[in-house]
Amino acid sequence: MPISVTLAAMDAILTPAQQSARDAALAFARHELTNVAIDPVFDRAGWDTCRAIGATGVTIPQEHGGGGQSLAEFVAMMEGLGHGCRRMGLLTAICAHVFGVVEPLHAAGTEDQKTRYLRKLATGEWVGAHGVTEPQAGSDLTGITTTAVADGDDWIISGVKRYTTCGAGADLHVVYARMDDPDRFRLSCFLVEAGATGLTVRQLPAAGLAGSGLSEVTYDAVRVPGCNMLGRPGAAAMLFQGSIERERACIFGASLGAMEREIELAVTYANDRHVGGKAIAGHQAVSHRIADMKVRLDAARLLLYRVTALKAAGRRAPMEAAVAKLFISDAFVANSLDLIRIHGGNGFVTEGGVEGYLRDSLGGIIFSGTNDIQRNIIAGCLGLRG
Repeated sequence: MPISVTLAAMDAILTPAQQSARDAALAFARHELTNVAIDPVFDRAGWDTCRAIGATGVTIPQEHGGGGQSLAEFVAMMEGLGHGCRRMGLLTAICAHVFGVVEPLHAAGTEDQKTRYLRKLATGEWVGAHGVTEPQAGSDLTGITTTAVADGDDWIISGVKRYTTCGAGADLHVVYARMDDPDRFRLSCFLVEAGATGLTVRQLPAAGLAGSGLSEVTYDAVRVPGCNMLGRPGAAAMLFQGSIERERACIFGASLGAMEREIELAVTYANDRHVGGKAIAGHQAVSHRIADMKVRLDAARLLLYRVTALKAAGRRAPMEAAVAKLFISDAFVANSLDLIRIHGGNGFVTEGGVEGYLRDSLGGIIFSGTNDIQRNIIAGCLGLRG
């Protein structure tokens, strides 16, 4: 079946608004994002380019500088961007900014906080970073050791956050810290502007996702005014759970787009590459591998848009989000490996760019909770108890 027909069939599950968002983003990415140089530390040039289509605040109301569109349209936009350009680090950064900073600020921020920060973040003038993970604490929030100690009307934050997406380019950090309460675990959330005394950022070079701003952020007795606490004191665990479920459910739109592009590359190469006078597409070992790539993509799309619809309707979806995250991230890795196998030696060398898909795909099995954590969540939702 021709690839154009295959992709058309996949469009059937999208609404007209989603289809329009994806098509517009695909055309935009092909025209605007393929020739812009990528800064491996933080892709600010790509970020500023994406501001033109409102990617940094799609779901935020227009009065706050956003696009006023639905979550489903944002996911479709990211799918189009992921299909049209090889900038997965940039797209991951945008999603982390939206789900970890912009949406929580819109949901829990005071009017003063929204006035000072939300428009700048929604329009992409400012970049937001989301600090939760620490060197010794990832998915387990109770392991967080960063502290927030009251000092008059201010808070003094001390600790280290690691694997912070956008950290290297951030203008505002959303940081989670445990309050100085010896009797119980109380987690609060704070808004910290870049440049605050005691705040330092160290970029973390990684195997993939170039330009995502992945960093270690150190808070050395950083003074934060009391008016910059986001949400109620001690209520940040609930804020985080709502944020991470939405992120986990919807962050993989760009991965779907990249998987579409991988199939196109695989089909073209298999038809054009000849061995012994015959296109390698005629070998079942190759054609069946590409068929498997297609099966994974279609299943991934159905899982992603199912959970997107649930979250767009304001429903809890912990198991559906975990299922989608687990399957899609594993499928992206598998498809990327298959793409390299189909290209053989040409897939192993860097000059063709094919191997970059695999390096970018590896992040998905780790961020937003590792895939083993997703299996734990699914098992718990099924009623399994240790």
